[in-house]
Amino acid sequence: MAGVVDAVRITVEKAHPLRYVCPVDVRLTCLSGTAWITTEADIRDVVLETGLTHDATRGARLFINGLPFCELRIAPHHDEAEITHPRSR
Repeated sequence: MAGVVDAVRITVEKAHPLRYVCPVDVRLTCLSGTAWITTEADIRDVVLETGLTHDATRGARLFINGLPFCELRIAPHHDEAEITHPRSR
């Protein structure tokens, strides 16, 4: 069985950007501040403000910077369509 990937909370400041390689599909949620996210090999940048989310795929190489800071939650993400819900009877 593959290892379990837990959610993490990080704070990133403008002077200390973070490089992050996604071990699985993840959802980044901006908990406070503003995050500037660049994905390697993608010409579009993403700016997240408090409450906004961004999904990244396994293997994606992200460069995350705070404007001037951000607090993010990075958690494994599964498409709702993939989740099987029990039927009520």
